[in-house]
Amino acid sequence: TLAVHRMIDGSIAQVFPTGIHRTDGKPGWASQGKRVDCAAMNDKQIILALEGGQLVYFELDESGALRERTHSLVEDVRCMCVGAVPSGRQRASFCVLATFTNALQVVSLDPDSLFNQVTMQALPAQAASLALAEMIGDGGRPVLTLCAGLQNGVLVRSQMDPGSGTITDT
Repeated sequence: TLAVHRMIDGSIAQVFPTGIHRTDGKPGWASQGKRVDCAAMNDKQIILALEGGQLVYFELDESGALRERTHSLVEDVRCMCVGAVPSGRQRASFCVLATFTNALQVVSLDPDSLFNQVTMQALPAQAASLALAEMIGDGGRPVLTLCAGLQNGVLVRSQMDPGSGTITDT
């Protein structure tokens, strides 16, 4: 199992190297011979990185079905993350991808600009894991925080603008 998450419709989605299994009896998804390298999930969205640099995006629709779109990248994805769906919103706006070239890419999850690069950040080493979460900042206000755990044991923490996706305060 690469990832597991309870979706907003109450189903459990399990990602494994050859696809997605859903516990509610609704159709899952099979990778058609390409291995799933990593996954990122929240209550309504699933993003998969397949070998060969292919991204597959799923969004849960009102009926509980997974709607699929694909995109090809130049390079393979090492790890990725997506934040929670903000209150009152249909979807999270951004996904963060880490490649094998010591770089982070923030990409859009907006249907009209799906997987368009928003910003990029160089890292001193390869990322091993990523997390995007709202943390309490100065004055008690919530701050969208990107944490990148690197292969060399260093944790890089950055603030991310929830509207534009830009990364600041590394």
